[in-house]
Formats: sequence, structure tokens, C-alpha cells
Amino acid sequence: GNKQIIISSDKPPKDISTLEERLASRFAWGMSIDMQIPDFETRCAIVQTKAQTHEVELPPDVVEYLANHIQTNIRELEGALNQLLAFCEMRNLEPSLTVAGSLLGSTKTRPKHLSAKQIIERTCKHFQIPMEDILGPKRDKDIVVPRQIAMYMLRSELHLSFPKIARELGRKDHTTAIHSVEKITKESQLDADLRSTLSEIKERLYA
Repeated sequence: GNKQIIISSDKPPKDISTLEERLASRFAWGMSIDMQIPDFETRCAIVQTKAQTHEVELPPDVVEYLANHIQTNIRELEGALNQLLAFCEMRNLEPSLTVAGSLLGSTKTRPKHLSAKQIIERTCKHFQIPMEDILGPKRDKDIVVPRQIAMYMLRSELHLSFPKIARELGRKDHTTAIHSVEKITKESQLDADLRSTLSEIKERLYA
């Protein structure tokens, strides 16, 4: 029947490289509305909701700190929350304003010119594997998982397109990159060890 579909994205249809041309054209026919950056109250609600999915009740001052500290990008806001939760879990700490401030206080001063090569090298170093293995055809689990994490990091830290991520990791098919990013994103919500790994790699990258 005549049903309406609402689709959200952080890019216009024509700029989504993984979208087929016929779909991009069809979406462009529809009404496009610019979604504004969420206000403070909305950001607080997002932080609280995401924390609750991890079964964590954050103190109000921590919620407000995160909402104030990261104002431009919801992905970065979620990333900061995940980093805080992983850090606290790894060190058996309760989330507090002091911990959040010491952990995330330097977030805004992160270098802007981090390269794909640096992210891949740091991932290899963390897992103690040669770079040629992660870029090569090996399908062993101890190579595949670091490769997936490297793809996730390229997406979360550099916001690279999936075709670009695939090329950086020596893959021909960008669907591998899509699958890897989705897999790590989903598993990191449930796996505390994985969140700790991602947090450690990021800490080293921005040290």
C-alpha cells in the first residue's frame, strides 16, 4: 500500500557511497529535513538511556558532564560513555565526575590528523601481530578479530567510508568493512572485555 518510510542518516543520499544510485535518486525525490544537533536535555537523555542499556545508573553530575563535554556528535557522545564505562569496569571503579574529568578532559585536544596507518599499526601492536598479516588474506581468528577492530576504529575515529576502510585493510569488497563495523559495534555493547580493548587502543592512539 501507500506507506511512508522515514530514513535518517548523517549524510545526504548522494553522499552515501554504499547506496545504489537508483536508491539515492529515489530518496532524493522525497522530503529532506536537516536534523539539528540535540540540545542539552536531549543529550542528557541519550546518555542516560545508553547507560541503562549497560545496566548502569550514572550520577546526574556525570550525565551532565558528558552532555556538556561533547555537543556536536552523538557517535562521539556514545563513544565517550563507552570509554568511561570500560575504564571504570577495567579498574573496578564507580563512574564519577572525577573519573570522567580525568579520562575525558583531554578529548577536545585530540590530534586532528590521525592517519589510517597509525590506527592499523596501533591495533597490530596491541594484538602483537605483524601488519602484513592484518593486511593479508589470513582468516585465522587471531587475525580476523584485530582486522575487524581496525575497521571499526577507522570508522569511529576517522569516519572513513566503507570502500575506503576496505582498501586500507587490503580488502576488495567493502561489504566486509560494513559487516566488521556492525559486528564490533553490536558486540561492544555486550562484551566488557571488548570495550576495554577498544578503550585501551584509543588511549594509546591519543596518548
